Amino acid sequence: MEQVTTPLKVNILRKPIKHIYLRLRSADELEVSAPKRCPQKYIDELIAERHDWITQRRAQLRDTARSPSVPLLSTERVLLAGRWYLCQACRNAKAAGPEADSALFNVTVRGDKGLTEQHVDRQLRRYLSERITALLTYWEPLMGVKASCFGIRKMHTRWGTCNTRTEKIWLSFQLVHFPLELLEYVVVHELTHLFERYHNRRFYALMDSFLPNWRSLKQRLNHYEIPDYPSGQ
Repeated sequence: MEQVTTPLKVNILRKPIKHIYLRLRSADELEVSAPKRCPQKYIDELIAERHDWITQRRAQLRDTARSPSVPLLSTERVLLAGRWYLCQACRNAKAAGPEADSALFNVTVRGDKGLTEQHVDRQLRRYLSERITALLTYWEPLMGVKASCFGIRKMHTRWGTCNTRTEKIWLSFQLVHFPLELLEYVVVHELTHLFERYHNRRFYALMDSFLPNWRSLKQRLNHYEIPDYPSGQ
């Protein structure tokens, strides 16, 4: 796990509440919610007391969802499920997506418009949505749980989230680039939160029962090495 050395920005929000709450918005930004009349020294003391937790959590955030050093999406090529594909425009929506026996990724373009990154982004979202739907169809009855719905969005510090109140799960758009088994790990992880909200012993025991190799999958995801682009393409 990486050691965090960059300065920590602290934002203090005064609210009509009774207690002080700490939340890391990112690896470099701490949000403090405090009572309106809470003395500053109490806030400083709490931050000092939680120093070890803050340091550990910052390192976790830095170690998760790191931006790759090479672009994974362009109008020329895209990394899809751990494999590089050449992008090509197509007018037939039924032919959209990766070709089974080639390294071509067909992107639907209507009319005479040229291929843009927005077209590729939209096609990738459609592909990812289909993969997530298939995984939920398999895992929900197996686990005995059901999400109300799911969404896809770009995330900077995590691979997924689960709203235990609405039972909706959100998954990172970046997962479209990685092998299917890594996406599967995140789906199972978020579904497990419908049983247990927090990362505690019960949560980890449930993960062990559902997906025994989840720790190795997590390690692979957080340290995924982007494959080199084939020189012949």
